[in-house]
Amino acid sequence: MASSTRYQPAPQRDSFDEQNYTQAPPNYQATGPGPEQGILGAPRTEDDNVPDDFKFGGVVIEATIDIRMSFIRKVYTILTVQLLLTAALSMLSFFSKGYRNWIQSNSWMMWVSLIGAIGFMLLTFWKRKS
Repeated sequence: MASSTRYQPAPQRDSFDEQNYTQAPPNYQATGPGPEQGILGAPRTEDDNVPDDFKFGGVVIEATIDIRMSFIRKVYTILTVQLLLTAALSMLSFFSKGYRNWIQSNSWMMWVSLIGAIGFMLLTFWKRKS
């Protein structure tokens, strides 16, 4: 630090002390449809069989313990199936010389997989709130 620069002390006031507001704060009361009205304000029906936990924008961490455990079970089941299928296809291409040669000679398979994966990601993004 150069000797010509001087130390400037920190201000001793808080910005919260200045209350130069020109309008009142907004109303924080709920103005939209209540949970008893359902999504988009439509009334709930007898045949409405979706559990209340996920109708109103709730997240898994706010759910009961049995719903959270069910969610974890589903996630780990999907992950396990994906890993087993990946391992099975890897072993098939490792042990089968004909299958390995077919994969190496047909590069269109990679493009189909790539476009399919991107397509499924876009569909998932599109339907994320459903």
